[in-house]
Amino acid sequence: SVRLGQTIGADQSLQGHYPGITDHVHLEVMQPGGERVNAAALIVPKMVVRA
Repeated sequence: SVRLGQTIGADQSLQGHYPGITDHVHLEVMQPGGERVNAAALIVPKMVVRA
């Protein structure tokens, strides 16, 4: 499981290597056994307010 605020990855711009590319993110969610999960069914917009 993932906790609020836990780092789950990192990103970097590829625009220097591929001129014209738009920075974007690819996301894969897998079960512990390696079975892929539909990430769109898990990730929903939610506002989090930290005190």
